[in-house]
Amino acid sequence: MHYTLDSPAMNGTIDLHYVSSPKPVPGDLRRISSMDASEQIGNSTMNVTLSLDYQAVDGLYIPSHVSYNIGGAYSLSMDFSGCSVFKEAVAH
Repeated sequence: MHYTLDSPAMNGTIDLHYVSSPKPVPGDLRRISSMDASEQIGNSTMNVTLSLDYQAVDGLYIPSHVSYNIGGAYSLSMDFSGCSVFKEAVAH
């Protein structure tokens, strides 16, 4: 999916990349696997990449690894382990 932002103050693009569920069922949503974004303000341009890997936890898929990189200048990588999830009942 491609998005473009064009305004007097800033221009930019966002490209989202998806991965299908490993065990698709009706109504299951695709997951974002990566994102590339570019933002230009005046003469400055910032490029950002984000990537995600998923893990199954109690039947739900949550991030297991997330990496974030700003134009080769800054990088952050996070690993999630020992995670748990719970489903909250919704009152009708």
